[in-house]
Amino acid sequence: MRYVKIKVVRDINAQMPTMATPWEIPVLEYVFGQGNVQSNGEFHRVVKDADTAYPAAGAEFDRLMRRYGSDPESGIPYVVSVYGSARNGIEALQRAIDEARKADTAAERKTPVPAAPKGRSRRRAVEPDPLTA
Repeated sequence: MRYVKIKVVRDINAQMPTMATPWEIPVLEYVFGQGNVQSNGEFHRVVKDADTAYPAAGAEFDRLMRRYGSDPESGIPYVVSVYGSARNGIEALQRAIDEARKADTAAERKTPVPAAPKGRSRRRAVEPDPLTA
């Protein structure tokens, strides 16, 4: 499972670098505002086995609800505002988790394998610069 390296900007003096799952970023954007969650596109692998690392949508929905809480005025949890309520919300979160899993396996396949050197290279003669000679 991969985490995305992000920076949450609360104000000009409070900038928190952190890591989050790809499906957690929309909740953070909802809580802190659209432009206040900045990703540099850098991923960090936490668990090598991609199949067992991803959580079940119901458990992850509950974790996000407990972690980010709810809107103080309406009392609606932020994760419900982003993904929806009841079964629809859990299904939407499951789709987001599945997309992250597909992107993770695609990134594993695209990892370039360094090629073995093909022998010694020959030095080429460098012509002197006429301005310095």
